[in-house]
Amino acid sequence: MVFVLGRSVSAQEQAETPPEVVDSQPVGPTVIGSSDISRQAQSDITLLTAFEARDDQLSAIQQFDDEISADALLVDTLLLETDRQIGDAQSMGRLETLRTQWTRVNGRWDALTARLRGRAEDLQTDLDTIAAIRDRWEVTRDSVAELALPEALQGRIGEMLQHVAAADSTTRGLLNTILTQEDRVSRLSVRSTEQLDTINTALGAARVRIVARDSRPIWSLLLHPPEDTPLLVQGQNLLQELWQGAVEAVAEDDDPLIIHLLLTTLLFGWFVVQSIRSRGWSTEDEGMVVARLVLGRPLAAVLLLSLLAVRVTISDVPPRFVDLLILAAVLPLSRLLPRMIPKLLRPALYGFFGVFLFAVFVQLLEPYSVIWRVSLMISNLLGLWTLWLAMRVGTKSPPEPSSWRMTFRKLGYVVGGLLTISLAGNIFGFTALAHFLLRGSYLAVYYVLLLIAMALILEAMWVALLRTPFALKSNAVRRHTRVLQRRGVRIVRVLAVVAWLGQLLDVFGVFVPVTTWLQGILTGKWHFGEIGLSLGGILAFFLTLWAAHI
Repeated sequence: MVFVLGRSVSAQEQAETPPEVVDSQPVGPTVIGSSDISRQAQSDITLLTAFEARDDQLSAIQQFDDEISADALLVDTLLLETDRQIGDAQSMGRLETLRTQWTRVNGRWDALTARLRGRAEDLQTDLDTIAAIRDRWEVTRDSVAELALPEALQGRIGEMLQHVAAADSTTRGLLNTILTQEDRVSRLSVRSTEQLDTINTALGAARVRIVARDSRPIWSLLLHPPEDTPLLVQGQNLLQELWQGAVEAVAEDDDPLIIHLLLTTLLFGWFVVQSIRSRGWSTEDEGMVVARLVLGRPLAAVLLLSLLAVRVTISDVPPRFVDLLILAAVLPLSRLLPRMIPKLLRPALYGFFGVFLFAVFVQLLEPYSVIWRVSLMISNLLGLWTLWLAMRVGTKSPPEPSSWRMTFRKLGYVVGGLLTISLAGNIFGFTALAHFLLRGSYLAVYYVLLLIAMALILEAMWVALLRTPFALKSNAVRRHTRVLQRRGVRIVRVLAVVAWLGQLLDVFGVFVPVTTWLQGILTGKWHFGEIGLSLGGILAFFLTLWAAHI
């Protein structure tokens, strides 16, 4: 006779039992033997206790709550900015910036949704495990109900079922919280997608509207001015928006900001050391001379690098904070660039900085007001005067031939034509076109100056790095210092030109269409039988060969 949980089964009954048939039907829970109850309870209690505690899941849920709340606040801020900018027919550049920010927010929603789904799947797996444990202990309880088991074992079974219920309740509550968070993220993601569609529609309308007459001629506006917001009130609103943008950028990313400031301090210390070391460099090498001039302004160089790096280290920088960065970058530029150009051209450079700051101020005024239209015209006239001054000085005393200077001179003729068209458009009521060309022209020149300064700083850093004691330990560096210096400078300049072209496309609102078109060309494949070739693959192949050759 065989005993199972104290119940005797005869050999005849065993023989009459039909053989087990293996099929696709699910297997029921296994009854725990009376001798295994204590051992199985010890094994299950460890797992159930962990399910009841859930410290990791609680921490993750709190982190999700913080992220969702911060991103929801960002969405509210972007909604207000989007509503305001969509009403401004001239704000194509800002709409492009907002589209980039909304796209980034959508990417964050997608990443957050994926993480939430991963947590939900883990919790569902845990619930399945808890259900299997519960079924095993319930069927064991029912099987031993009529047996005279010791009270300790019966109590053990009841205790295990209580732990199962507690673990199930905790896990199910966490899963419901995760699902609620996922639903909240889904709703916010829908709002972000709707805003992207709205911005794309507004951009399309703005591109069509840009060549249309959208306002009265300026003489009619001056003779019969509409009721506008006073300039003092506009200034107060502007300062409030700039301050709010700065507070939002700092409040949302205080840790990255601290790291950013720490790295800036370390970089400044390195620049100071290299500035002292560069005083003993040879003056025969032009690259070393330029590097000495840049390193001689360590505070300006590091400040410019720090201001530009803020948009990388701090995510989702508010548009108004970007305006502050642009304004602040003029200060280090005015310290670095004048040392690199002839003295006769320096007044024109300082004049451009003044005109650019005034243009930024115009950009921030209430659009289509009388003050805005007049300021737009003054900005045009000042820009044309500054450009005429620079071209006139360059004609009387032309600088030595240089690819950078020749490029800047050619750009001057293009900018002069655009500013003239902008001035005429503003006078006759084509204000969207006037502002679009004025903003694009000034930013194109500004980014040229900015990227020249950045290239000079990176070149100076490269020259200094090649002459550090650590680098000079290498025989290759000692033997080919000037060759490495020239190649590094060449790479930096190529990257600067590419960056300027990207910024130029972004300024005129065609970055996304152009990059999408280029991506289609590069990824499009030609099939020759089973072989597929793409222009991007071919270019990558030759680029790899060129890099290997270098």
